[in-house]
Amino acid sequence: MKLIFNIKKTLNNTKTSFKRFPVGMIASFLSALFFILGVYSERMSGYNGNNTKNGFLFLIATFCFVFIDLFLEGLKGIVKNEEDLQKYKLIKIVLIILSVPILYGIKENMLGFEEALFSYDNSYKYFGLLLFFIIASFFIAKLFYHKDYIAYVIKIMGAGFVSLLYSGVLFLGLSAIFSALHHLIGLKITSNIYVYTSICIFIPFNIGIFLSNFPKGETSLANYEISKATRVLLNYILMPIFSIYLIILYIYFAKLIFIGELPKNILIHLILWFSLFSVVYLFVLDIIKDSKSVRDFRKIFPVLMIPVILVMFYSIILRIGDYGITENRYFVIAAGILSLASMIYYVFYRSNSNIAIPILLSVVILISTIGQVSAYNMSANSQNSRLKKILLKNNMLNGNKIVPKTDVSDNDKAKISEIVKYMCNSHRNYELNYVPSDFSCSDESMKEVFGFDHTDSYEEYDDMYYNYDAKVSIDINGYSKLLLIDSYPDSNISKTVGNYKIRRKSNFIEIYFNDDDKDKEIVTINMKDIKNKLKVLKKTKEIIDPDDLSIKGKSGNIEYKIVFTSLNFYEGEIDSEYYSCSFYLLTNIKN
Repeated sequence: MKLIFNIKKTLNNTKTSFKRFPVGMIASFLSALFFILGVYSERMSGYNGNNTKNGFLFLIATFCFVFIDLFLEGLKGIVKNEEDLQKYKLIKIVLIILSVPILYGIKENMLGFEEALFSYDNSYKYFGLLLFFIIASFFIAKLFYHKDYIAYVIKIMGAGFVSLLYSGVLFLGLSAIFSALHHLIGLKITSNIYVYTSICIFIPFNIGIFLSNFPKGETSLANYEISKATRVLLNYILMPIFSIYLIILYIYFAKLIFIGELPKNILIHLILWFSLFSVVYLFVLDIIKDSKSVRDFRKIFPVLMIPVILVMFYSIILRIGDYGITENRYFVIAAGILSLASMIYYVFYRSNSNIAIPILLSVVILISTIGQVSAYNMSANSQNSRLKKILLKNNMLNGNKIVPKTDVSDNDKAKISEIVKYMCNSHRNYELNYVPSDFSCSDESMKEVFGFDHTDSYEEYDDMYYNYDAKVSIDINGYSKLLLIDSYPDSNISKTVGNYKIRRKSNFIEIYFNDDDKDKEIVTINMKDIKNKLKVLKKTKEIIDPDDLSIKGKSGNIEYKIVFTSLNFYEGEIDSEYYSCSFYLLTNIKN
């Protein structure tokens, strides 16, 4: 009964969302309406017109108006007299008026109709601004009073969890009803019904539930107490996990120093996500004030994280030095700056409210997505700079015009091809410097402008592949078992085929035989050696025989042969560890 009462109370509270955020809630309904019209138009005529774009416009308008209302709530809390009240009313009018040109600018510049929806930099601008409004709504009402800010954010996160839970359960329930009506009663329920339902639930309904539980800025949460379960999670579960992971990273750094090896590319991602989660964890952990272990952890952990983040910067700078800036690398740098600044903040401002963290995050989001130093613009500038250096090196630039040449090294051809492809795929063609306005990525256009086409640059980069065409038979004489094995990038998890276990580790593929629950190593394949062998074979042989790349051997009483059926080594943008392969494993066990 208590659960039903709480559900009814939550649903009734959605009425307060309309009273507190009237314009935002109306915008959410209009957003859902236009999305539904867009889906309907797409089904009826194959073209959704401007409906989908209007749906995205009113979606961002929802959070824009929520942001304004929350700011006015916080501002109203510091009104002390009639003069302050008049200033408050004036600011309210100004903000409402300013919201109109802001939304019009979003429609024209981010949802422009001359290009596909969210093409090129429009996606970064739109979703960056949308994310800014969402993140800023977490702190804007608390700008003028934020001593209880951590508790305030925890309440917001709780409201978000409740809204998603209610929306998810409602959608699953309605979907089950639709399915029953279709399969049991025979009513025609199209897939669009599910889409319409999800739009209604996850936009206006979900937002309404969320905003109904959104804490008010003027409400004091100074005496807020977290639950015992949350305290156990933060103090006794997450703290050891974060500590052990940090220790592992330091052990790995010691290994790198000992063997004199550079950090692997995957290290960037391992540190990046860990540092971002650490920022969030330390933010929430500050809610616990009465634990010595927490206080000691918050003193030591941020200090130890700073060198870790600096190693990540070193790794990504090496990548940028080789291949320039791309949007992904830019965002890694931006996230790293956020993490580093947050750790420094935690070191020197341990007793603060931590409101500076989401403020810094919102600023980073804006800078990264909008303006001249955004990820999109900086990536284009970096790749154009790389192109200019290569062209000057090969005497291919006369003023602002490219001089076609054929006697260019394969490596430089590959780099030019890589830059051109990146700019053509991720940017507008005219954003690539020095090429004519009608330039395209085709081989003909490349040949005309640069003197060579994309295929001329494959030797070092794209041509590192091999496929068995089945025109030559594979000798299986002397082997009793044949297994087909494949391995793809990021598939470091072991896989088992019969009694054989295949484990991928970086540039190595290890093969084991399981005998009486014990893994016996048969062979370790060094994929760097295979790549180098393939490179030599491509230069010396017109047709590569499967046996040219095969590996034979004996391990104990197991004779084995490995015959590759496909090899793909992806270079240029990716480390040499990024490869895929398939091969036959032939074995014979002698008693």
